[in-house]
Amino acid sequence: MSDSPFTKATETQRRLKVLIYGPPKVGKTLLALGLPKPVVIDLEHGTDAYAGKIAGGFDVLHTISTAEVKQAVEWLQANTGVYKTVIVDPITVWWQSLQAVRYELAERKLLAAKKPSDNIDLTFSDWNKVKLAWNTACARIVNAGYHFIAIARSADVYEGEGQNLRKTGEKKPAGDNGAPYWFDTIIRVEFRGEDRMVFVEGIEEPVVDEPWKGQ
Repeated sequence: MSDSPFTKATETQRRLKVLIYGPPKVGKTLLALGLPKPVVIDLEHGTDAYAGKIAGGFDVLHTISTAEVKQAVEWLQANTGVYKTVIVDPITVWWQSLQAVRYELAERKLLAAKKPSDNIDLTFSDWNKVKLAWNTACARIVNAGYHFIAIARSADVYEGEGQNLRKTGEKKPAGDNGAPYWFDTIIRVEFRGEDRMVFVEGIEEPVVDEPWKGQ
């Protein structure tokens, strides 16, 4: 028998893969920073309020460049052990930035061909490249063994079509519709009056503010 590429499964410390979403200023970033040795890819300066206020501190990259996000993820993959938790805040802006790159390329092609660029639609190939960039980065973070915490803005859920389109009153994470599949746990944070409530999707009762205490 040739050498098998498989080894016997052994018990290892489970890493968290969590998607947190909710309205602005509800404390999503602060909740994420409660995990050990965090590093943040910060796409909207959400960490600014917490610099110097988190025990042990944290490192951060401020960027909206998809190229810089890619480089940062590749560095994290090659330098495991420097940090324990990777936070992307928010994935909503990252997803929008990936699309913006494809729109800019499409616009350049139209202008080079001296065609009108008023109404640009991304092609099937464009969307594949957007999703490939997103999924590749997520896979690199997950397989490098970090706690992976993604923060998202919240978006309204609609049903119906055309003039019959209406809000259902529910919320969802704003970004790639396939994003939740990367995560084991989805946490919704919201205000109820002056109180901040933290819910794990599928559980109706609120949980404590530090759902991963002890990790």
